[in-house]
Amino acid sequence: NPGDTDIVKYLIIACLNTGRENEAATHIQGLLKTKPNDVPTLLQLARLYEKLGKPVDALDIYKKILDLSPDHKEAEEAYLRLRLETL
Repeated sequence: NPGDTDIVKYLIIACLNTGRENEAATHIQGLLKTKPNDVPTLLQLARLYEKLGKPVDALDIYKKILDLSPDHKEAEEAYLRLRLETL
């Protein structure tokens, strides 16, 4: 049942542990449709986008995290690092 967030979270972990990062990203995006402002889930997606070589997508997510939580240190550091890398 896609509506059961706990099951989806376990599915994401299973995908990540078995090298299915693109599938994990799809499941994370699905979670964000029901909770678009969930910072931990956004952070997980941003990290995954970085791992998948999608710095612009990661940058957008880190920016959203900072809009929601301006004092989020990890998002701030990653955002600044990616801004420098994508210049």
